[in-house]
Amino acid sequence: MKGMPGMMIAAGLGVVGALCNWFYVQNQARNYETVSFVAIAPDAGINSGDRFREEHFVKVDVPRKFVGMLESVAVQWKVLKTVVGVRATRQHRDGELLLQSSLETPAQRDLSEKLSDDEVLFQVVVDSSTFISEHYNPDDEVQFFVPQYLEAVAAPNGPSQPSPVVGSTRTVGPFRILALGTRKGTREVATAYDRRPVRENVITIALKFPFDQQAEALFRLIGAGGSRGLRIIKHKGGNKAD
Repeated sequence: MKGMPGMMIAAGLGVVGALCNWFYVQNQARNYETVSFVAIAPDAGINSGDRFREEHFVKVDVPRKFVGMLESVAVQWKVLKTVVGVRATRQHRDGELLLQSSLETPAQRDLSEKLSDDEVLFQVVVDSSTFISEHYNPDDEVQFFVPQYLEAVAAPNGPSQPSPVVGSTRTVGPFRILALGTRKGTREVATAYDRRPVRENVITIALKFPFDQQAEALFRLIGAGGSRGLRIIKHKGGNKAD
């Protein structure tokens, strides 16, 4: 029985030691809390114009105390789904971190980089009463229309024949969207990084130059609509993946 107090003391010290070790581990874990970022996977081979796919990326964990400004400029792993499907605006090296700036088309003055040698930029105002911008993104192909009766009314000498039924329409296109107002990437990306798009009812498209029949037809539609914005449609094939 004489050894019993010693055993109890030893057991108590063991419990105290275990608790101290647990608190130490917890404290170290807090010190080494990580933030996960998106990096380009080895052999991803991403070139300008390619669409990002999930297999293009790997997760990189950085201790929070070393993150610094990375959190405001690099893409975090938790928003990876907003990246998939976005077109790369430049070539990416294997192993580099993906930056938020890489998820947006270049600034307005640089949109010309997306044009062919025989294309020009053109802005079109769309009908705000029917246009839901969340359903459209840059690279979508769309068509425009106004009711044909408006075209007849807008003709220089008035309608040459009885006005068509109000509901009849004629479409012009397709045209490729380059930007929706200030938004040059997907709305999901803008939302993820708290960037509020402005004037998405004014869309920038690419037109052939010298102007072809489609462009001339678009100009007539705009003239027929007067101050009204054009209505817009997108077919199932819009924003095709490569």
